Amino acid sequence: MSENHSNDTPFREAFFALSETVIARGFFNPDVNWKGFRVPFFTIEECGKIIKILESLDPVEYRFTRSEEDTGYLVTDVSNHGEKTHQKGDITIRVEDELIKVNGLADGWCWEEISEDAYREWNIMIKQGEMFSTVEELRKLE
Repeated sequence: MSENHSNDTPFREAFFALSETVIARGFFNPDVNWKGFRVPFFTIEECGKIIKILESLDPVEYRFTRSEEDTGYLVTDVSNHGEKTHQKGDITIRVEDELIKVNGLADGWCWEEISEDAYREWNIMIKQGEMFSTVEELRKLE
């Protein structure tokens, strides 16, 4: 999947779920979808939280290393026979009047946008420990 984003793309903020395992807060371009899914990007701080969760799962399928230049992540797929590494570079997006450095972590992951009317159900799963989350609670985003 190619990334055709500019600093002028009108990104929006939302919560996303990955494979009913991880919940994270990210940003998406409403004009870009991949196979019907949003294509979220996360702040570098949020990426760190997501990576910590993913690396705690068994079995570990991916390893993430910040590049020496601090311009993205080296993503190593260790789930198949052998290892395959690619670089996932950071981009800068505009959210309202603010420029934010973000990263998508990996192409082809199916992140489901969580609708506001489902927050209550997802919050119950977070509190019961059924979901790993980078946030304590899903709340309405401004």
